[in-house]
Amino acid sequence: MAVDGDYDERREDISPNKDNMSGRATAWEVLPRVEHDVAYSSEKAQNLEMLSIQVEDVASDYLALSMENEEELSAETVEKAFEFYILSGLLNSEVKELDDFVGSLQVDIMDVGQQLSENVQSEDLSSKIEEKLQGFEKSLKKTQDIVADIRMRSVKFESDLAFAGFGTCTGADIEMDISAHSSVNTDWKEQKDEQRHFLQMLEKSLARELDLEKKLSESTHNEDELKLKLHYAEQTIYNLEESVEMILQRTFEAENAAEILLGISRELSGKVQIVQLSLKGSIFEEGKLRSKLEESAKKSHAEELQEGDLKANLQKAEDENKLTNFEALSLRDKVRKLEEQLKESNTQLQIAKGSAESSCERRNNLNAEISDMENTIKCLKEDVLRLESRAESAEEKCAQVTKINHELDEQLKLLRSSESENANVLERKLKESDTRLEHAKASVEAIEEQQSMLYSALSDMGNLIDDLKGKVSKAESRAESAESKCNLLTETNLELNEESRFLRNRLECMEASLNQAEDARLAAAKDIGRRMREGWIACESHGEERLWEVSLPLQDCGHDSGVVDIRWTRLCSGLGRLSTLTYKHAHDEGALVVTSTLACTTEFSQPTPPVGHGACGYAIVAKPHECGNDDGDMRGEQQTSIATAMLMRLATVATVPYKHDNGVWKLSHANTSLAVTVAVSVETEAHEDADGGNRT
Repeated sequence: MAVDGDYDERREDISPNKDNMSGRATAWEVLPRVEHDVAYSSEKAQNLEMLSIQVEDVASDYLALSMENEEELSAETVEKAFEFYILSGLLNSEVKELDDFVGSLQVDIMDVGQQLSENVQSEDLSSKIEEKLQGFEKSLKKTQDIVADIRMRSVKFESDLAFAGFGTCTGADIEMDISAHSSVNTDWKEQKDEQRHFLQMLEKSLARELDLEKKLSESTHNEDELKLKLHYAEQTIYNLEESVEMILQRTFEAENAAEILLGISRELSGKVQIVQLSLKGSIFEEGKLRSKLEESAKKSHAEELQEGDLKANLQKAEDENKLTNFEALSLRDKVRKLEEQLKESNTQLQIAKGSAESSCERRNNLNAEISDMENTIKCLKEDVLRLESRAESAEEKCAQVTKINHELDEQLKLLRSSESENANVLERKLKESDTRLEHAKASVEAIEEQQSMLYSALSDMGNLIDDLKGKVSKAESRAESAESKCNLLTETNLELNEESRFLRNRLECMEASLNQAEDARLAAAKDIGRRMREGWIACESHGEERLWEVSLPLQDCGHDSGVVDIRWTRLCSGLGRLSTLTYKHAHDEGALVVTSTLACTTEFSQPTPPVGHGACGYAIVAKPHECGNDDGDMRGEQQTSIATAMLMRLATVATVPYKHDNGVWKLSHANTSLAVTVAVSVETEAHEDADGGNRT
């Protein structure tokens, strides 16, 4: 009913629009009024649409009651029918008036557009005005669409009710229905009378309400301002309360987050300190390992010094050649295995290094997260300060709003004391305030639900933080295990390297000893073969004396003197005992006799070399003299080996092939020679019984 009063009031203001347009009013004066009327028409259309929805609800209730009580007509059905009749009549009348009003507005808009197009010269103003007029036309089209929809609904209601037996909802039809029902059911006459009385009372109450609305329309202008002020104040209070609640929630969340982040930062700082301590321990262990490496290097140097002592024991290793070969093979296998273990340990070291690098990256990430957390904590503190400042400003605004509310309450009290008719309006406002309180309670409950959701989210975040802490502890334990594995692997690698070095050195020593043993074996075999040959020759020449004419090379070709170093230590052990040694020059009949059983050094005067020969490069010549048997030619070759051995021991000359030249065995070619006659008497103890079994 308040809507109808507003509409009547505005209709009175807007009714002379055409007169103004045709008379004194200009387009510039009418344009804001048209804008206001268009807004009013759109608002009116929306209100009528809400009224049509209410009419539809009443019609549906009436149809349901009529379907339930087909045989009997109850008071509720009559009441619903009367309510539908009144509401539908109001709706139809308002729709007609709104349709007429929209048509007049369209005519006004056309007139305003023509006048402005004729009077306005600037293009910018004309374009803006055209845009406004187009917007007005669009809003009017929307209102017309809404009006058409309402009419379609009203037609549908009437058709449904006619089908249900209500007809076109006129008062005569209702009275005819009531009389028909009274003739059928005489028992319900009293109820029908009561219903008629009730309807009359309703008509009277409606008339009174219309009178009250007319009276209240005079005071609506003053009340509108108060309503606007109250509405604005309530909205500000509500917004401030919401903002205060949001600020308090954010402050609480910020405090909780700050405490949580502080705890996390403390835990992370403790973990970082633990990691730093572990790094210091690892550095200390590296120093220990380096000292151990230096000690092992010193030990290896001492072992190298002991290699000289090991070389002295190589002769003992000759008897253990076979065992050493087997040990060498086994050691090679061990070396291969150790090399494989080294490769595996290197791979494990690489894996451990990778894990250590990943742990370092995780530590860096944790440090970055800590820095981010600190930055967020600072930002949260700044936000808390801002929120506190906002809360203070909100409190000030709340105080101002409370003052305004007190003033409004005083004004309301004055209005209540002055006007008793406004009591109903205030009661309605109280009801609206109660509904708003209910809505506020519902919003508070929703806020509490949001708080519970936030608390659950915080608990979930706490669980996530605990999980992250567990993961961090696991990662630290893995890093510690990786570091311990790295230390163990480094220690095992050092031990394996030391063992491999020791085994390699031992292998080298064994190989050198094997080579030396093989060389010594070959030399011993050669000595044994030579001694066997010499012994065999000595046995064949048992008891005989041989005279040899030997030419020795002189180490000094001067005319004064020469020194001959006679070495025959092993010759004496192989041939027996030398009794006499006579040096005789080939061109001189004089002789120098020396008797010795071992090596001797003889000094003698060097005569002038023969005419026609060079000054150096003497040859060694050996020939047999006064052989006791006729087979001197056969034994000459055998005796040549004796002469060769003697010359090798006497003159330090390398062994070269001999050739026979007129009974003289020549060792090498030269320009001149000095002949020396050596008389050798070989005496051996003939033990036929013993020597017969020992000749090989």
